[in-house]
Amino acid sequence: MAHSQHDTLFVILARGGSKRFPGKNLAPVGGASLVARAIRCAQSASHRLSNPCRIVVSTDDDAIAEEAHRCGAEVPFVRPADVANDNATSVNAIRHAVDWFGERSVTFSEVVLLQPTSPLRSLDDVVQTIRSFRQFPNRSHVTVALRPASSGRAGYRLGADGLLHTRDVNAAGSTDHSIVKPNGAVYVCSPSWLASHDSLCVSGQTHGLTMPASRSVDVDREEDLASAQRVFDQRLPWLRDPCFVIAEAGVNHNGCMDTARRLIEAAANAGADAVKFQTFSADRLATQQAPKAAYQERHQPGGESQFEMLRRLELSPDQHRALIDDCRDHDIAFLSS
Repeated sequence: MAHSQHDTLFVILARGGSKRFPGKNLAPVGGASLVARAIRCAQSASHRLSNPCRIVVSTDDDAIAEEAHRCGAEVPFVRPADVANDNATSVNAIRHAVDWFGERSVTFSEVVLLQPTSPLRSLDDVVQTIRSFRQFPNRSHVTVALRPASSGRAGYRLGADGLLHTRDVNAAGSTDHSIVKPNGAVYVCSPSWLASHDSLCVSGQTHGLTMPASRSVDVDREEDLASAQRVFDQRLPWLRDPCFVIAEAGVNHNGCMDTARRLIEAAANAGADAVKFQTFSADRLATQQAPKAAYQERHQPGGESQFEMLRRLELSPDQHRALIDDCRDHDIAFLSS
């Protein structure tokens, strides 16, 4: 396959087995499974990037594969047992995905790993990490969380150059306050990096992009899932971001549910926080003889009355419920006036 400037492979690793928390990748946070959240994040990132992208779920589990298909991801292969056990590394599993495509003459310029177990990562976390890679493509790039300097030997020192460095815990008089640890949310590297390194994080060769500790929850146990849900429930717009973007869908669906769903998808892919529709009953809003307003008549001339137009645009309670579910799948808030 001939390369455009960038060809991106999103890989979502989702085994069926887990010693500590069996079935965790299908566990829900905010009404959507962990694997669904990772897929939706990759889809939104692919729209933001505007270059050729493939979103692949690597799994050995039929239920996860079904969920991935439902969410619009590819599941082109079953992950082999030798890269689906507790001893297999993420690098092993990503190499398998890259090699599978390579055997079919499909190549990529960049590989993005999104672990389902990091449900609180944002679209900006993903896009910023990819853009960092594109600036320095000979290095790997990972999201990290700040951690206390008293947290033992675990972690790296984040240098002024943005690179992660092995932490010298024995250095006398060390006043290092930039101790970080990869949080598992986003990893980006080139296929050549995967071929020559056994780790996605190498001292002096990996860029670290910080994420707040509150969004760095890694779901490895049921308690972690509960923590992620608490953070999700407590995310107030004015605390998460000084700007809360509402995409106005209104009645622009023209009474068509397929159009309404496309409006939700467009709003989510554009990075909006919420999409707003309109809820009304034509019977309670206008008499059957009420004429259209002048501006309405200009845009849609004809014999249709105000009541007939409203009836055509009215959404039923069941249709509202369906759109709320669709918003939940796309990780965007549903609003209506």
